[in-house]
Amino acid sequence: WETVRLPHDWVTSMDFDESASPNHGYKGRGCGWYRMKFLLEEKDRDKQILLEFEGVTAETKIYVNGSMVKYQRYTYNSFVIDITDIVNFGAIPNIIAVFVDAGGWEGWWYEGAGIYRNVWLYKKEAVHVAHNGIFVKPVKQSENVWNTEITIEIENTFLQEQEAEVWVQLFSPEKTCIAEQNLRIQAEGMAMREVKVNLPVECPQLWDIEEAVCYEAKVTVRQSGGGEDFAIVPYGYRSIRMDADTGFWLNGRNIKLKGTCNHHDHTGVGAAVPYTVKEYRVRKLLELGANAYRCAHNPDPEILEICDRVGMMVMNENRTFSTDEQTIEEVRQIVRESRNHPSVILYSVFNEEPWQGSGKGKRLAARLQHTIKTMDDTRPVLGAFNGGIMEENGAAGALEVVGINYNPGGL
Repeated sequence: WETVRLPHDWVTSMDFDESASPNHGYKGRGCGWYRMKFLLEEKDRDKQILLEFEGVTAETKIYVNGSMVKYQRYTYNSFVIDITDIVNFGAIPNIIAVFVDAGGWEGWWYEGAGIYRNVWLYKKEAVHVAHNGIFVKPVKQSENVWNTEITIEIENTFLQEQEAEVWVQLFSPEKTCIAEQNLRIQAEGMAMREVKVNLPVECPQLWDIEEAVCYEAKVTVRQSGGGEDFAIVPYGYRSIRMDADTGFWLNGRNIKLKGTCNHHDHTGVGAAVPYTVKEYRVRKLLELGANAYRCAHNPDPEILEICDRVGMMVMNENRTFSTDEQTIEEVRQIVRESRNHPSVILYSVFNEEPWQGSGKGKRLAARLQHTIKTMDDTRPVLGAFNGGIMEENGAAGALEVVGINYNPGGL
């Protein structure tokens, strides 16, 4: 074993090999193990314990205390594992072991190998805000008034039903509370319930590419028997729409999207790109005149946070063109991570897939679009086509927006 610091891409430390794929920089990938030992306190016994992986490349098996808790086929999506029932407390240590098989690859570009993004451990009270369970949806009602529609998923991890207080607060960019509401709920055992709140806000500052103004929503859950959980999400007041004749509109202004397609790796660090390098690259794109950023098949929660702050619009893109159970859940995770970020203006469900011009592709695209729309109906959905655009029964007929790659001279 060697000590490594996450995020980590072991390919960067390997020797060049002329027999290896040029797409991967003439370096081999292979297989590897990660292992970590940690303790949980006795007071954590009545809490929900979650592990979140923002990205592992490639095929991954995750074990906790000797039991496999997750098999992950795909490279580019984050995922969350509930390990509440299998962890140890007190003096007995916990061991996480992660096996990564990077012998194959998903794409025709550099992918790296290993746990190339952050890993988080969450400890939540028995009754809590579900992970990524807040959706803030600002809706303009008049020239000066916006309704802030907030949907909250409250989860009770254990069997005992509990009464709880839910406290919702909105904070201005100056961190001043501008609206709030309290309500009491019954949280049934081992169940999830949805709470909806609507808070009107007068004359909010708008999020725009020229001035990226972000607000925050804080949801606090207090159990009647003690214990408090809270979650804070960023959001912004802004309007977007797509028009077939005039293109994209932001806050009532017709804006030409000037974007770039951005893969996840960077020279010298491979796939394990530090936050500061990600921000450096986004700011350089702004200096070059770009106002839009396509997460080219690699949704990244850190990129969304950066683009919120600096005023860069984002198209967040799914990698796997499938409707199998794991892919559908990963698309839902993309939406959960994206829907509160004002920078996100588009979702993309695929990139240059062989089925794009077929009836099969149309069905796949329609189901993926429906999956997104049931969770977030505020942003258009597209696919990135490199052919099959004019097929009568192709995926273009199912999507709200069509992205056309490599065809600047027309179809």
